Order: sequence, then C-alpha cells, then structure tokens
Amino acid sequence: MNVLTDSLITRYDERLRSLVIEHPDKREFTTPLVQVREETFAQMNFDECAKFVGARLLLLMPSMREHFKEEIGQMQDR
Repeated sequence: MNVLTDSLITRYDERLRSLVIEHPDKREFTTPLVQVREETFAQMNFDECAKFVGARLLLLMPSMREHFKEEIGQMQDR
C-alpha cells in the first residue's frame, strides 16, 4: 500500500473542523492522510499556514518529492 500519489483531495471538513488532505482511493485510505485542526491553524498567520500545508502536500506527491529531493534531503539531515 503506497500512500504517495500525485492526485490528492484537499478540503475543509466542517464536521471535523479541520483542513484535510485525503487520498483519492477512499476504499483503501479511509481516513485523511493529513488533518490540520482548527486549533492548530488558528495559532498561525496566513504565511505560516500556507507553508505548513504546502509542505505536507508536496511531501505526499512523488513527482514533487523527486523535484525537491535535494531540499528534502537537507531537511532530513537536520
């Protein structure tokens, strides 16, 4: 089971009061891959939230991981 995909569903879930990033195959991936609760992003300004969410999206996409592999490698070395 490979969680990484270049197609993701990103939406705000009213019930969970969270920004969620989901895998398009809902049969195999029944829960969100990423869930950012309202309490979390309420503490961030727009730029911080955009960077936080954007990084998680990029890390879930194989094509973006390949494109940014040097930067990701540097993050892992820290």
